[in-house]
Amino acid sequence: SAVGASDLLRAAKVFASVDAAVADCQSVIATTSARRRRMRQPSLELPTAPQALQRGQTGAGRIAILFGSEKTGLPQEILDKSSHLLVIPTHPACPTMNLAASVAVCCYEFSKAQGSPRKVRGLRDAPIGFKQKENLIGQTLEMFKHVGYLAHLPQAEVCKRLWNLFNQWDVRGRHAALIAGLVRKINRGASQ
Repeated sequence: SAVGASDLLRAAKVFASVDAAVADCQSVIATTSARRRRMRQPSLELPTAPQALQRGQTGAGRIAILFGSEKTGLPQEILDKSSHLLVIPTHPACPTMNLAASVAVCCYEFSKAQGSPRKVRGLRDAPIGFKQKENLIGQTLEMFKHVGYLAHLPQAEVCKRLWNLFNQWDVRGRHAALIAGLVRKINRGASQ
């Protein structure tokens, strides 16, 4: 029913999972009201979030903004993998918005800021994206398994801790190559 939306809908892609949808994104930003949840990621607030992103808080590259259901929000697993949380300020008497209103408000605020140029960094100096973090976390989990580190904890808990760690660090391309090389070397040594 929206004017001009048919072209947008025809161009839309459907993915099998959230991980697949955000694999090529530099930053994954989860929307949340943050009620009744303990969050570890840095949070951004509208209307200042677009400017904060342009200043390089999340680096250069594609950005995904994820929205959850009106009733339950995003699952904790997705929130844990997000690099930032986005909060839309609301009145305390009405702490949440419906999904369509949330998307509309975010689109409006981000479209207002779209005209500002973004500073582009070199690839080796750019912060790593979701897929690179996922790969490093997978390699680090393998290393932990090989050397028996944190073996007393469930793998899901260790994975959650690694996501928190990598989302808090400002890991750049040059750092990722160093970390990946070190982890590969340890994995090779542990398997011999």
